[in-house]
Amino acid sequence: MKVVSLKAIPITHFDHQNLPLNYLFVRVETDDGVIGYGEVCDSYACTNPLSVAAIVEEALAPLIVDEDPRSVERLTFKMRGWTRRRLGDQGVVIQAISGVEIALWDVLGKAQSKSLSEMLGRQSDRIPVYASGTFLQEGPPEWHMKLFETCLNKGVRAVKVRIALDISSDLKTLRALRSLINDDIDIMVDGSEHYTVATALKISKTLDDIGVRFFEEPIPQHHREGIVRLVEKSSVPIAYGEHLFTIHDFQDCLTHKRADVIQPDAALCGGIAEARNIAPLLQHTAQWWRPMRPQAR
Repeated sequence: MKVVSLKAIPITHFDHQNLPLNYLFVRVETDDGVIGYGEVCDSYACTNPLSVAAIVEEALAPLIVDEDPRSVERLTFKMRGWTRRRLGDQGVVIQAISGVEIALWDVLGKAQSKSLSEMLGRQSDRIPVYASGTFLQEGPPEWHMKLFETCLNKGVRAVKVRIALDISSDLKTLRALRSLINDDIDIMVDGSEHYTVATALKISKTLDDIGVRFFEEPIPQHHREGIVRLVEKSSVPIAYGEHLFTIHDFQDCLTHKRADVIQPDAALCGGIAEARNIAPLLQHTAQWWRPMRPQAR
């Protein structure tokens, strides 16, 4: 079996407010006619799909075409090795490699008529999920509650909202939203790297009072010393991980205690195999997110 093509597929979808969201999928095809798909993601869809598509087709496709797709980890190592000194080993390059790696696993699974969990080993038959919402400034508490209702009615036990620069208004909305949601439902807050250490610490006190489970990425990722201070002093757990790439970033983050909650993502960190390599690091050094109560079966 050999790869005969690697293509990028940009797609635009319009959300509930009729605003465009861009996505990028990759398609790997073999000479046996097996086709695998993966997604390139930058934590929320794919902001610049045409730019990333150029990386996929110009830089990565020549490294994959004519190769045996069943050697997934070897091909991932090859892509990272060839791009590291030319395009870097952070950001969109690793995201692009992640999407291709996922597509290669899809090819392998289809070729063997097996699911990924059958090939790699299943740890659980069920996993907890949370409903990811939008920025609090986009509507009143009742509007946000309506967005979450479908998921909550299906047994989801946690929701996440996003705060921006109008902190006072956002926290007022958050407090009112908390009163609308049952006490056994977790609420998490994403700061989208908007704040300074001092501001994030002030916000964390209010989040603690409201009962927020964790505060995600409140200050810019590159402000490493600031994140250490924030983790030490915050009133609520601090979460990072969406913008950490490969096992090396996670090792560095955990060694220097720059997170209480770790969020590795296979579509961002380097692929499914890389996420599996990262997982053992977290068992005794940081917490995964878990709902306060088991999800109803």
